[in-house]
Amino acid sequence: MDGTAGGAIVPKDLSKGGPKLRILTQTEYKNSLADLVGTVSTPLTLPDNTRTAGFASIASAELSLNTPSVELYDTASRAVAAEVFADNARWQKLVGCQPKADLSDACVVTFIQTFGKRAFRRSLADDEVQQWLQVGKSVASLATSSAAKGLEYVTAGLLESPYFLYRVETNKLDDSIKRLKYDGPSMATRLAYTLTGHPPSDALLTAAAAGQLDTADGVKTAAAPLLTDAKAVDRMSEFFSELSGADIVLLVDKDQTTFPAFNATLRSSMLQATQLFIKNIVSGPVPTCVHCSIAIRPS
Repeated sequence: MDGTAGGAIVPKDLSKGGPKLRILTQTEYKNSLADLVGTVSTPLTLPDNTRTAGFASIASAELSLNTPSVELYDTASRAVAAEVFADNARWQKLVGCQPKADLSDACVVTFIQTFGKRAFRRSLADDEVQQWLQVGKSVASLATSSAAKGLEYVTAGLLESPYFLYRVETNKLDDSIKRLKYDGPSMATRLAYTLTGHPPSDALLTAAAAGQLDTADGVKTAAAPLLTDAKAVDRMSEFFSELSGADIVLLVDKDQTTFPAFNATLRSSMLQATQLFIKNIVSGPVPTCVHCSIAIRPS
């Protein structure tokens, strides 16, 4: 890529456009789970972040999942769904109704549509909705007509789908400007994860569907409230922590004779202190301009 203009991207070769796959980082994955199902207390073992030029978000665009990683995500998604559906009140609140044992209620379709849209950051096609509905019905029938078990498997399946684990960023050539341009849901996803580390809200996805993110002004308008969101502070703190390479202190070893007090606990405390310092710095007012530039003048 050689430049940007509003919602448009100027590629080196216009013939090499198309979807871009970016795996969620650990932070993005956990934030996405929390936004979808609430606080998850079950310990989750996830694939380690890989970094390129110091940033996990850059490496995430270059990685593909291997078998061990897929197995970890499979285990995590099943564990999260099991936790949610072990609590009758919790899963009914998530689904929005108490469905019949065979999942023939209309609200089940609504749940798949709404939860699926939030998980995939886009609307599901009719055939996708029917596919997941059949998964739920099949499991429910095998589990002695258990609606909860059927919906648990649907939820777990959505959470381990590539459309959840990857940020699928779709673009196409805009003939009016001769540049590749992201579609609305892709731009909503890019904005939300870049500025807050969380998936797009229902309101942002609705704005995207209405075409409000198709222009540079629309993108700036949508970005403004994200920059004032408390989540933006955590996201920027993470960015500057990666930029500073603060966690390198965890890899530092010193001679135990000369520095007997330097141990894993001290290293962890040093990292925490640095991260808290960074968070304190970036927790001030955030500029509400996505395209602001800083002029550096010699002193």
